Amino acid sequence: MSFHPRRLFFVMIRVILGLLLIAWGVIGVIIPILPGGIWTILLGLGVLAIDIPFVKTLDDRLKAWVEKRFPRFYARIFLPVYLFKEKLVEKIRSWLDGEEG
Repeated sequence: MSFHPRRLFFVMIRVILGLLLIAWGVIGVIIPILPGGIWTILLGLGVLAIDIPFVKTLDDRLKAWVEKRFPRFYARIFLPVYLFKEKLVEKIRSWLDGEEG
């Protein structure tokens, strides 16, 4: 599979951004004084899911598990955050790809 150099550059930026968001979220969960937390981890997974199919599957499984296990939490908190994350990920994709979107 060959990539155009510009596309490969944007893939690398998205992967680095996704990993940084996940790391920031984990640090935000451990040290509550920092902004971030669960929503930052979800956003990082969403950014990584653009280019890594395994992470997309993991993200979908997490959503299904939360919906099944905690329906009230899912409806009140998780779903709005998840939908916001999806919109934000689409904006990040369009900003970084330029010609797509």
